[in-house]
Amino acid sequence: DTSAEELAKMRLNAEKLDTLLAMLMRDFIRAGGFCALADLFDDENLHMRAQAVDTFMQLTSPDAHDWFAEPILEPAVHQRPHAPGWRGEVCL
Repeated sequence: DTSAEELAKMRLNAEKLDTLLAMLMRDFIRAGGFCALADLFDDENLHMRAQAVDTFMQLTSPDAHDWFAEPILEPAVHQRPHAPGWRGEVCL
């Protein structure tokens, strides 16, 4: 059986992991990660293509980031599609 103290530590570790993943997600988007994923959407390798689509869906999930929050939670991430160099004709 798991003690209450061990469960509390597990919850804290899960929260830290969620925070770390959210930071990495934002950095990935700010660095042009959506363009990198979009480039893989027509890859010949179906496994690579599926992984890119799955990653895109996870990144754009409201569970990962509240894209519709007011006020905008992360302006740098939210406005990335409008940034200079954004290849709108290629990226979604």
